[in-house]
Amino acid sequence: MAKFQAVLGSICKKFAYIAMVITFILVFITTIDVILRKVSSLSILGSYEMTEMGMVIVVFFSVAFLQTKKGHVRVDMLLNKFPERARAAVDGAMHAVGAFIIVLMSYAGFIQMLKQFHTGTTTAVLFMPLFPFYLFMGIGLVLFAIVLVTDAIAYFMQAAGKYKPLAAEN
Repeated sequence: MAKFQAVLGSICKKFAYIAMVITFILVFITTIDVILRKVSSLSILGSYEMTEMGMVIVVFFSVAFLQTKKGHVRVDMLLNKFPERARAAVDGAMHAVGAFIIVLMSYAGFIQMLKQFHTGTTTAVLFMPLFPFYLFMGIGLVLFAIVLVTDAIAYFMQAAGKYKPLAAEN
């Protein structure tokens, strides 16, 4: 299990690097666009659309990586009062429910991607097709669901006393 989690973490890190590159590009485009508007009356055509579509990649390619680092917000005031094994069982159940919901979301994203592909929907200014961004969303959500399922299994194994989950790397 630990080896699988390490490989999964490595894959998630590669997706996070893609998200970082996209973020850098978006910041660069936005900065140049603002400077151009302040200095002259020029603007980068479609910079808002590029930012909007790029954010889809940034968010959905980084969400699984954040889960591998246990970086998502948790409210666990009551859960901290539970014994360790009971806490692990509740964590496993919550991760399993979360994975189920994320799988439904990714399914809906793939359905929407097919719909956008068949209708040929594009953005208004740059006429970028929308379907690749729904694909990126679906891929990121599937990866997130896999991480959640892996974490749920690890928590259930910990609750059974057979496994100690990997600590999040910093």
